[in-house]
Amino acid sequence: MNDKRSHRKFIWVYPIVAVVCIICIFCLYWGCWQPVTTVLIVRHAEKSSVGGADPELNPAGQQRAQTLAHVAGGADIAAIYATQFIRTQKTVEPLANYLGLSVIQYTAKDVAGLVDDIKSNHSGEIVVVAAHSNTVPQIVQELGGDPIDPISESDYDNLFIVSLFRYRGPKVLHLKFGAPT
Repeated sequence: MNDKRSHRKFIWVYPIVAVVCIICIFCLYWGCWQPVTTVLIVRHAEKSSVGGADPELNPAGQQRAQTLAHVAGGADIAAIYATQFIRTQKTVEPLANYLGLSVIQYTAKDVAGLVDDIKSNHSGEIVVVAAHSNTVPQIVQELGGDPIDPISESDYDNLFIVSLFRYRGPKVLHLKFGAPT
């Protein structure tokens, strides 16, 4: 008789334990598994002094574009973005050719649209963006990073890596690549 009472007394515990276990598994799955979106942002490479408003890359810029392909070529990149200008297109062209990817063109002034497209279509992937001295800081900040210093007109060797996490703020890593400028 004593055993039956103790059994009835604790019979309600089993459903509660089962619910707690399911909640724990759910929390572990969604809390630990966080697809990280990584965005590599560069300013276009060195441009020619001729060519008006939309110049080609000069030889140093062509070399830097090759260096970008070497640096980022093994990073499992899913998408490459560049503005409508020749200098940004040519900066990522060697990388796109190496990876067999098409360059996605975006309007230089539409930073919010670019960031929305990356977040919507490339969650958990690695993306490269070629931008301009005035838009690289905007892109980093729009992705959630802290404001960065303005980029001078003679500065071409910055590489910003922004990692976007599901449940915490982004991390920004500032590196240099290619010949110092």
